[in-house]
Amino acid sequence: MTATHEPNSDAPLNPDEDDAHTKRKDRLSFANDVVWSLGFDGLTVVANIVAFLLLIPIFGDEGYGAYIGLFGIIGPLGGLAWAGVGLAALQRIVRDEKDPAAVTRAMLGQGLALASAGSILAVLVALATVRTLSLLEIGSIVFAELMALTVVMISSFVLQGVKGVPAASRLRITVVLIRIIVVVSLSVSGQLTIANIGIATSVLFSLLTIWVLTRTLPAAGLRVLPGGFSKDDRNMALSFSVPMVGSNLQLDGDKTVLNAYGMEPVAGVYGAAFRVINMAFTPIRALQSAMHNRLLPHDADDHGLHVRRAKSFAWLNMATILPIGVILFFGVELFEPLLGEDFAESSRMARWLLIFMPIKALSGVPIGALLGLGRTTTRAWVMGISAVVSLALYIALIPSLSWVGAVIGTVVGELVLLVLGTERLLTWQRRSDEGTLETYSA
Repeated sequence: MTATHEPNSDAPLNPDEDDAHTKRKDRLSFANDVVWSLGFDGLTVVANIVAFLLLIPIFGDEGYGAYIGLFGIIGPLGGLAWAGVGLAALQRIVRDEKDPAAVTRAMLGQGLALASAGSILAVLVALATVRTLSLLEIGSIVFAELMALTVVMISSFVLQGVKGVPAASRLRITVVLIRIIVVVSLSVSGQLTIANIGIATSVLFSLLTIWVLTRTLPAAGLRVLPGGFSKDDRNMALSFSVPMVGSNLQLDGDKTVLNAYGMEPVAGVYGAAFRVINMAFTPIRALQSAMHNRLLPHDADDHGLHVRRAKSFAWLNMATILPIGVILFFGVELFEPLLGEDFAESSRMARWLLIFMPIKALSGVPIGALLGLGRTTTRAWVMGISAVVSLALYIALIPSLSWVGAVIGTVVGELVLLVLGTERLLTWQRRSDEGTLETYSA
């Protein structure tokens, strides 16, 4: 009788099985990261819808336009204070493999320094451009979004590098829940004003900051407080922060320029249309957040590595955004009952902005791949040039074309970002493959 044997589950896998097992684990990990990121971005969409529906009856198109214009100023400075600094922390931890505690201490210190300077600048610019808002309204919102939020958001990037996307997403979801609770509570109590929103979120974000420093970071093995930073830390952070300012100006500067030219009602309607388009990008933002850590590792012996990664994620982004764009083209009027009569033109504006969607879905891919090649300064220049193009077009075209000029500036600037970013990625990948990467300036 021939003996039969059950396969030994403890036996090592052969190379092909081991490779397949690793790929399955990677796919499951990526899917888990996407789900958590989608949870954060999806809840952000809910928060925006709730805020819009509750604010519009009180503010009207002009008041909402001023409110949007204020965030058009805060957004770029938030990029300076915490978004860019957070990305720099992630780069240091994941790609450069620096000590997470030292990185966290230095980046928190820089973030607070930049938030302090940015808050003063935001108040001054807002007083000059968003003239329908009071100093209390402006100051309270600025403090909440810059000073009170900086430590929390930088810490979320640190957690992404140390613990992964789910840990970062949980902290970011907490921020969104606070926003929803504040707006709903003030609405129910009949106290929904811009000043009250700013004061309430300032208090709650400050309490969350204390919780993060005393509980969340220590639980991740990081018992640190904001501290000093070196020249190298400063340069690394600025190489991320400065282009983030440009990127946010490119996306939100059109609303601020509309306000500066006295077109507050148009800014309000256009801002509503842009919110609709922004909601459509929820899956793309989730994919980008999940893929970011995967774009950073570098292997000089693997030729074409970052271009291959970029191609894979580009196809994934396009497969996601194109069906969404088609649905929006035919279904954008469904949002009109939610927006009200004052915002009836927003559906036409949203259709114009559909041109922007596939370009935006692609433009972030080569920019992310450049980080894997260590080209932070190159990335900064590319993002800066595209932002300057958009801002120049906003200033030149909005006075005569109104919101159409805003759309043109947005689309052309994003196209410049895509073309320049792709050209730079191909160039630096070739130099890396040739072994000449370090002989060139970043």
